[in-house]
Amino acid sequence: QTGLSVTARILDATYEIGRTCSDTFRDVKDRFIRHDRVNGQWNYLVDPNGFAY
Repeated sequence: QTGLSVTARILDATYEIGRTCSDTFRDVKDRFIRHDRVNGQWNYLVDPNGFAY
C-alpha cells in the first residue's frame, strides 16, 4: 500500500570462512550503504545513487 517494492536474489554459493573482501568492495560498500548508529547490524540504508552519507 505504501508503494514499497523489494527484490531479493539468492546466491547459491558456499564461501570459505575468514575470506576477506577487496579494498574496491569496501570503497563501494561505504559509498552505497549507511549503517544505523544504534543497531547497524540490522538497520541500514542502501542508496543506489551513492548519496548514503
